[in-house]
Amino acid sequence: MAQGTLAQEPDMTIDRAGGQTTVRLSGPWTAPHAQRVEALAGGIGAEADSFPVLFDLSGVERLDTLGAWTLDRARHELSAKGQADFANASPEQKILLEEAAYRDFEGKPK
Repeated sequence: MAQGTLAQEPDMTIDRAGGQTTVRLSGPWTAPHAQRVEALAGGIGAEADSFPVLFDLSGVERLDTLGAWTLDRARHELSAKGQADFANASPEQKILLEEAAYRDFEGKPK
């Protein structure tokens, strides 16, 4: 990628070292890329085979509500198996992730 050029698509790489899985996210995790965002986030569970799992957001160029919710849903699903958390999020990304935090609505009171 040329310097100063933004990535066209969201992407991720998986690194495993020292008993930890690091999911390195890059590009725009935004609504215009919803199909790819969903596909990538949906595949994280199958790839994460050691815990803790860290979602490294340092390469994320843009994050919107859809991206934040999708990533937090993946983190929430992984946390049922072991520790999963976000790392290297900007202050703005942290706020968005907190606001879009996944909530399990199964078992709502009647």
